[in-house]
Amino acid sequence: MRASISPGKLWVDLCAIPPGYFLVPAGGLRVTTFITICLYLRIILYAYSKLMVFFARRFSSYKQSITNILTDYAETFRSFGKYFRDNPIKCSISSSAFLLLAYFTYHCPDKYSYANEIISNTNEISLLPYRLRKRTTQDQIFHLMLLLDQGSICTFSIGPCRIAYKRRTPFNNRLYYFNSKFLIPSHLTFLDRILDIGFMNKWWFMDKFMLDYDVSDEE
Repeated sequence: MRASISPGKLWVDLCAIPPGYFLVPAGGLRVTTFITICLYLRIILYAYSKLMVFFARRFSSYKQSITNILTDYAETFRSFGKYFRDNPIKCSISSSAFLLLAYFTYHCPDKYSYANEIISNTNEISLLPYRLRKRTTQDQIFHLMLLLDQGSICTFSIGPCRIAYKRRTPFNNRLYYFNSKFLIPSHLTFLDRILDIGFMNKWWFMDKFMLDYDVSDEE
């Protein structure tokens, strides 16, 4: 029965064999080991050559396209650098405005922050005794919570800021409102349905409503 020898053990045995070992006939196991190593090396070299041919054929067609793209980008950056040197003030103002717009856009509230703000403020007001609550703040926040529960609040982003507005119809009862056109408000009432404006991770109307919310109007 022929003994099974792993490729890893063969490589270790090959590295440990002194020079001239295979030149001396000394048993069938050494000859078998040498032939197995030669077969493994030939398979590896054959696979390597096939892979090189495959990648050469695969990427040779893209070589010229990649070179042209890199050349175009390099020419664009050189032209931009020349224009910046010729118009330093104009380019500085434009770059500053672009970076400022990018900063405001990065810190724009997301679409879930308004609902989270309503829930958080509702909890804060609910924890206060009734006599200490500011009535205008309580009515406004509870009204927003009712709209949120009805699915009537929607938001959209315009880059550096986000606008929260009231839907034309409540999301939960939209089929009922669609049965009669008189129940659906006009699109011209959009400005009246704006609830808040988010800017720099802050909802400004909400922040104004929550000012001194724990101070009663009677006091």
